[in-house]
Amino acid sequence: MAVDRNTPFAAQFVRSLAQAGLENVCISPGSRSTPLVLAFSVHPGVKTWVLIDERSTAYFALGLALATNKPVGILTTSGTAVANLLPAIIEARQSSVPLVIITADRPHELRQSGANQSIDQVKIFGSAVKWFADLPLPEETPSPLLHRYLESLAGSAYSKAMEGLPGPVHLNLPFRKPLEPVSDSTLDAPTSVDTRQEAHAAIRPLARVSGGETISAVALGSVGDLIRRHARGLIILGPRSFADEYQAELSNLATLSGYPVLADPLSGARFSGNAERDVVLCGGYDWYIQGSGQADLILSIGSQPTSSGLEKYLAGLDGAVRISIQPGGRWLDPSHQTQISVEAQPDAAVAALAEVLAEKPPEDSARRTWRDRFKIAELQVNIVLDERIDRDYCEGMAARDLVATLTPGSLVFAANSLSIRHIDRYATRSNVALHIFANRGASGIDGNISTAAGLAAGFGRPITLLIGDLAFHHDQTGLLAFQKYAPGSRIVLINNHGGGIFQQLPVASFEPQFEEYFRTPVDLDYASLTAAYGGHYSSASYRSEFLELLGASVDPGGFQVIEFISQIERHEKNRVEITNLIKERMKS
Repeated sequence: MAVDRNTPFAAQFVRSLAQAGLENVCISPGSRSTPLVLAFSVHPGVKTWVLIDERSTAYFALGLALATNKPVGILTTSGTAVANLLPAIIEARQSSVPLVIITADRPHELRQSGANQSIDQVKIFGSAVKWFADLPLPEETPSPLLHRYLESLAGSAYSKAMEGLPGPVHLNLPFRKPLEPVSDSTLDAPTSVDTRQEAHAAIRPLARVSGGETISAVALGSVGDLIRRHARGLIILGPRSFADEYQAELSNLATLSGYPVLADPLSGARFSGNAERDVVLCGGYDWYIQGSGQADLILSIGSQPTSSGLEKYLAGLDGAVRISIQPGGRWLDPSHQTQISVEAQPDAAVAALAEVLAEKPPEDSARRTWRDRFKIAELQVNIVLDERIDRDYCEGMAARDLVATLTPGSLVFAANSLSIRHIDRYATRSNVALHIFANRGASGIDGNISTAAGLAAGFGRPITLLIGDLAFHHDQTGLLAFQKYAPGSRIVLINNHGGGIFQQLPVASFEPQFEEYFRTPVDLDYASLTAAYGGHYSSASYRSEFLELLGASVDPGGFQVIEFISQIERHEKNRVEITNLIKERMKS
């Protein structure tokens, strides 16, 4: 393993815990905790126990601590994974059972920024733990003091878990990417003053407008002038940013500005079935956005989009004007590049901004050329996906087929982590209006079946849930709610034998740790599990089988589980090939 910031830091931390007396650690898979997982996996003095569901992991550790009468470690990634530990932690505190809870976290600059899977983990367990510490970030050249601090902190944590009335303690460790061991040459260089900073200094941030009822004419005029001056702009619609009530207003803004609209699958716009006039509504941008050229203005509406490719593109823009329209004044920009923040309801802001542009519509050839580039890109993406769907059928293509076969008004819930990404990347369009939902606030893989059942109950009609096998495992008990409150609904289960999303990360090259600690295949008998909750089970491995099952009717008094058997390695190979093919098409 090559040397980097995180690896020696995590190794010393684990070594110090072992020296303090820690003999057992219970691990749930995740990405942000990678440095600690790899460190524990190679330490000979600590036995590792791997369990997938954090709630179960914590209770397993509780039992292990009861049996050994010694502190047991619990290691999780960030986000709702941490929150799932609370019931067992409460029990440990009430029963005086020693636990050392170790949670990975986002770095400080990503906290309170809308970054994916970033929640407030500082003292999240409150008085349920005896003691808490929020550790510093690993440093490239740590001082001797930092080394001594880690040793004393680990010793303090272990001893505090045992002293007096034993109980749980909590250590929160933030890590920056890259999370896997890398060479020194790839470490992030300090950011110097550049054109982006100069652009920020040149634009005075506007005052936020509270309430969303009235919007400052000065603010609107300034934003309108910026749109007129910048031809290469993008309108980005994040989750839950669009409603049918302001379909016309959004179309007016897109038409008048000449900007392409990049619509997240959860925005309400991609599958509205109401694309109007000369609006370039994009759903396939994840495939091509990083090669689309430099935008000079970004108008973001709503929460952070699902697409990681779009996130990387936005973070890498130099000198682009960044405008955000958000209700409630939330800061939703992990790259911290927003210069103008308008606190307003999107419908009011979009309608008012369209009126401002209508007074003097911007017209220039550069604007049309920019818009047409995205129109052609969308066409090429759909041509390539349609050409490849029979030849290279995989789980992403199955998500595309699922959306294409839905009837108008259908309810869909997409689970984290890969399911919603498959819809984002492969389901680029639909000719009918659909209602797509997902838990993207904290992007946890817990509780997805139950959330879908609640949606079906709330709307009073069936729902289709697209979910992976690990997320299914996390919320098996949610099948009872599904059976009771979501009659006539169906679950499309993508079984890629473990955490398929980790196959896209560098940690996939680390064996044997990858299979045991990250992918963690469960291989459950889903037919028996479905039957236990009164559902009807069927499976498919090929497109013809899958389409036939999608077309079959569902028992109006029960629910259906369709298991699509997938090989994630084949899916990843196809994804890379399609990406390269689209790039080549875009060049010609």
